[in-house]
Amino acid sequence: MKVRENGETAATLKNSDDRLQVAKTVFEKTRDGRTIREYERGHMLGKGGFARVYLFRENNTDRVYAAKVVTKCAVKKHRAREKLMSEIRIHRSLKHPNIVRFVRCFEDENHVYILLDLCDSGSLTDLVRARGHLTENEARPILRQLVEAVSFMHSRWVIHRDIKLGNILIHKDSTVRVGDFGLAAQLESDKQRKMTICGTPNYIAPEVLDGGREGGHSFEVDVWSIGVVVYTVLVGRPPFETSDVKQTYRRIKNNDYNFPSDVRLSREAKSLITAILSSAPERRPLIQDLLKHEFFDPKVSHVTRRQPSGAPLHEPMRVCKWIDYSSKYGLGYQLRDGTFGVYFNDATKMLLSGASVEYINASGGFEGRVRIDEAPAHLKKKVTLLNNFKSYLQARKSAGQEEPTGDENEEGSVYVRRWWHVKHAFLFQLSGGEIQANFDDSSEVVLCSRTGVVSYRSKKGRRDTFLAKSLPDMPDLARRLKYLQQSVPTTKS
Repeated sequence: MKVRENGETAATLKNSDDRLQVAKTVFEKTRDGRTIREYERGHMLGKGGFARVYLFRENNTDRVYAAKVVTKCAVKKHRAREKLMSEIRIHRSLKHPNIVRFVRCFEDENHVYILLDLCDSGSLTDLVRARGHLTENEARPILRQLVEAVSFMHSRWVIHRDIKLGNILIHKDSTVRVGDFGLAAQLESDKQRKMTICGTPNYIAPEVLDGGREGGHSFEVDVWSIGVVVYTVLVGRPPFETSDVKQTYRRIKNNDYNFPSDVRLSREAKSLITAILSSAPERRPLIQDLLKHEFFDPKVSHVTRRQPSGAPLHEPMRVCKWIDYSSKYGLGYQLRDGTFGVYFNDATKMLLSGASVEYINASGGFEGRVRIDEAPAHLKKKVTLLNNFKSYLQARKSAGQEEPTGDENEEGSVYVRRWWHVKHAFLFQLSGGEIQANFDDSSEVVLCSRTGVVSYRSKKGRRDTFLAKSLPDMPDLARRLKYLQQSVPTTKS
């Protein structure tokens, strides 16, 4: 009999499904039977062992909620009933911008209804599945909000015990909200320890797996789970994941994980993950100290020229190497951060970063990110061409081209939107707002309209970065910048 992640068997799940037939119209009544609110049940948003989550619309106000519906058959036993009451009591007590809002709860003859604020933009699981993984700049605000939510819980003596991507929801206002307090526990003091083995396999802390033999677990288990979340959103898969749950548990107990070579992670990100994923709970950072880590206070990258204020400028993304094979296939190139790309003759684009491939259609729409060995059949030929361009660019460097710096790009995926080979120069228009000219004399100028920054490499190879609004008196730069602005159309394609 198959056992699910949370311990229920397939048979018990089927039986509970049979009991979870929820009426199309649901009435909230007082104890004396008077109807005070009426709801229309919409589509199912999700389901667990003994509960389903539906869209509920309140008829009088048109307000919509996520309604967690629990069948009373599943909570007949005293322990199950106490767990449900504990979930309601804990969740109701937690009011924070980054915690799913508890609205109200009520019951009828067959069900208990828990009404929650609707987070209709999906979960972090959905986001990572669609993107493959997030850049550090994309992940940072999400992780910051997660830490703030858990810090608030801990200040109220609550351990969540099931922090994972699926329980981190995205609200329509783009805030992140933590939900599902079904495994949460409220401590009476900071000395109290819990002994129950619970959680989701990939996210369980090693002291939970000990089952109380080493003294139980406390707030540190949530910090551990945050570390797993950080790794997962940045890499695209959990650090201890295997196809066998027992093997996953062995890896957790042995602290057996590594940083993959196919995803670039900053030193700060690795430092944060390493600090959190310490087997010894007492060595992990306290939740209130996590936001002080340098990962959450990134330093801007160094460039050769600073403004009078002393503040360094962000160097624009640029094309470092390229090969024009448009007579047959298209343009292959490599960006400053090491990403390889191809602009195909049919105006579609493909990017290769580590072992992940992204495909952009001719209209500029992202069609997804997959591992290169899992690319769909209709893209196999283009993946082969991309690999061929990569091999060529790695082996050769033409005059006026340079090796990538490997600096992390914090603005998400950037690709060549359009390009031209004109008299005296190659011109590139990038999706991040950059326009670039590489001249026959090996000089280069890059202008980023989004940041107002200009990067200039002289024909002797010196590179400087300036604000466009305060350029120095450099005639060579002025001429090239004027040429660039006059030569590259502003229309997007």
